Amino acid sequence: MILADKIINERKKLGWSQEELAEKLGVTRQSVSKWEGAQAVPDLQKILAMAEIFGVTTDYLLKDEIDAPAANEYVDTESCDSVSSKRRVSLEEASAFIAVKEKTAPMLAIGTALFVFCPVVLIFFAGAEEIKLWGINESLASGIGLLALFACIICGVVFAMIVGNEGKEFDYIHEEDFETAYGVSGMVKEKAKAFDKKYNRFNIIGVVLCIGCAIPLIIAAIAECSDFVIICTVCILLTMVATAVGLFTYVGNIHEAHEALLQEGEFTAKRKNSNKKLAPYTGIYWGLVTALFLGLGFFFDCWDRTALIWPVAGVLYVVYRKIVKIALKID
Repeated sequence: MILADKIINERKKLGWSQEELAEKLGVTRQSVSKWEGAQAVPDLQKILAMAEIFGVTTDYLLKDEIDAPAANEYVDTESCDSVSSKRRVSLEEASAFIAVKEKTAPMLAIGTALFVFCPVVLIFFAGAEEIKLWGINESLASGIGLLALFACIICGVVFAMIVGNEGKEFDYIHEEDFETAYGVSGMVKEKAKAFDKKYNRFNIIGVVLCIGCAIPLIIAAIAECSDFVIICTVCILLTMVATAVGLFTYVGNIHEAHEALLQEGEFTAKRKNSNKKLAPYTGIYWGLVTALFLGLGFFFDCWDRTALIWPVAGVLYVVYRKIVKIALKID
């Protein structure tokens, strides 16, 4: 609840009109109207006066995350903030954090999509070589396919590293318990509300792509199409899944910024503690997946098939994470 709403609530609890509150504070009714309409913010002296008049703490008035004043709590008019050992996130820091997330979201989305898309070119040229399409021989098909595969993986890793470096100064928002300065929660909630339509639209498109990605493959199988056509439909399937993953990542990254600042969802103090415990096991998992991919690829020389390890590993990671949480007794 923001300051404007709290002034309205407390005034109505006492049965006062805007004129009556204005008279007690020594201001005009228009000033009170602007405060309650969130068009202006009262100065410190007026906030201290309202805290005393309403019988609430200044913390209650100033901090958006506090939704109800403590009963019978003494109001210290000598200070507007209580002492806290928690790190405090200012409005400027919160705005900068969201700006970085919005800036890096497209790059992270493309990088993530590339990890899913990486085997597509290799699979396509492997099929093209079998039917001698464009006169392509096995060496050329393998060369182009492997070049595209590793290019996708390298680009994905580079994008992920760039995104990580861009937001490194804000790592504490994801990892630490903190409090926010006046106006931060209200600003974030407004941004989250404005973003909701885009978030829901992109998620719906992503779900439709995931559900519909197998349709071309099913049709081709029923129609008993050639192997090359089947291979093409597999490429279409992976491309649609990659697009869906990119959309999920894009809106998820921005939505995550809002949740992190509001300390909701995956970013409550409890969840942050759980994520810290899970971090080493996450690194082990993806390290093993990478080793398996490279080992099978070089040993069997079948990169078109081993590349499928990445999307499969992405799905299995959810199961792996759940098992680790149960084993470590993490809620």
